[in-house]
Amino acid sequence: MLALNMIKNGSSIGDIILTTLIINLHQRSLWGIFTDHGVPFPARSCVEVARLPKDTLIGIEAIALYR
Repeated sequence: MLALNMIKNGSSIGDIILTTLIINLHQRSLWGIFTDHGVPFPARSCVEVARLPKDTLIGIEAIALYR
């Protein structure tokens, strides 16, 4: 979904410069997904919370360059 919205607006996944992963206590293994993104990695951070709204498993915030 993120990639489709970026392409529709003139960007791509490669234009991401910062990601923030918001996970609950039981989703720690998801952090490894970001190592498969490709090089160069965007700057990234991870926030661990006890629970996300509506029992969502993961949240991702991304900031990208607009071309």
